[in-house]
Amino acid sequence: MRVAFDFNPVVKTRYSGFYTFGVNLLRAFDQDRNDVEMRLFYQRKFSSEARAFVSGLNSGRLRLCPTSFKINHLKTMWKYCNLPKLEYFTGEFDVYHAFHNMMPPTKGKPRILTVHDLRRSRLPELYGKAEQDIFIEAVRKADHIATVSEATRRDVCEIFGIAPEKVTAVHLSCDPGLRPVVAVDKPVIVEQIFKSLNRPAAPYLITISATDHRKNILRTIRAFQNVKSSLPDGMKLVVAGFLPKNQEELNGINAAAAADSDIVIAGPVEDLGQMISCSEGLLFNSLYEGFGIPILEAFAFDIPVLTSNCSSMPEVGAEAAFYCDPMSEDSIGKGITAMFGPTRDEMILKGRERLAAFSWKRCAQGYMDIYRTVAGR
Repeated sequence: MRVAFDFNPVVKTRYSGFYTFGVNLLRAFDQDRNDVEMRLFYQRKFSSEARAFVSGLNSGRLRLCPTSFKINHLKTMWKYCNLPKLEYFTGEFDVYHAFHNMMPPTKGKPRILTVHDLRRSRLPELYGKAEQDIFIEAVRKADHIATVSEATRRDVCEIFGIAPEKVTAVHLSCDPGLRPVVAVDKPVIVEQIFKSLNRPAAPYLITISATDHRKNILRTIRAFQNVKSSLPDGMKLVVAGFLPKNQEELNGINAAAAADSDIVIAGPVEDLGQMISCSEGLLFNSLYEGFGIPILEAFAFDIPVLTSNCSSMPEVGAEAAFYCDPMSEDSIGKGITAMFGPTRDEMILKGRERLAAFSWKRCAQGYMDIYRTVAGR
């Protein structure tokens, strides 16, 4: 089975969700005993990144297919004509798999599109009139659509009117090498983390921010402030990641941090996994997620999780997470308090068990089933 992959979004941004998905899926194909020959199509300027990735893979099962054309120029060209066919760059293949939104013309070969989320459709009030023409066109052209969760599969069918049999949910996973921090090492690592933040070491909860307003950081901060007196002594809330671009929310976050020493703005961190692993719990109260890999990462680290009761998050967390209404500070606050209640150890154990339901090997097998179906094999 020769599969051409849209590898550009993987090599373009090292810390993107596309990178996590693409790298782990392709590694799973490489490690499993299947007949996938990988043809990786990308812009030549990312050749060093591409070579670094494939250096550890079976070179007999992949082919690098760089192009000197800018991908955006190709997309524009393909919008108006069906030339050049993708085979011109990759050679012959059986199936094309788009990781993002590039749907090039082929010589009649089936095209699969992975839809990671539909945040712009589900939360239009946060994104305004976001440009989605290329994405919508890719959805319409795809012979089959894969989503990262059943929740996103339902969204695709509902929003775009796609027949259910044309859409398949294939769950993601997290880094299989993640392990809990050894208890005796934790105080030393926490000390190092807070030293890098110019703060004295303290127990902390962590929430993950992004430029995306949907991460719900300000509401999470306010909920923490409302209940912190009932939490273990000295508990901090660490906000890791880029802060939202939304000016109103950004001002609120900065004001809260300036007035309250228990709010620690860490910004982007090089080792987010280590910061999660040494926390007392993950607050993942997003307004919308296509999947939610940080939930699984926390499970892998034996860290309790509070997450939202909407979109894909209950599907990922199942009975192993605490839940809240992300629109309610009171609900979030009650969830934070529950994380330190009598069921804390039980939920950590359930998290370990829940994690076993997800793997990149299962993900790769799900895609193999799709490839074989659309290729008629």
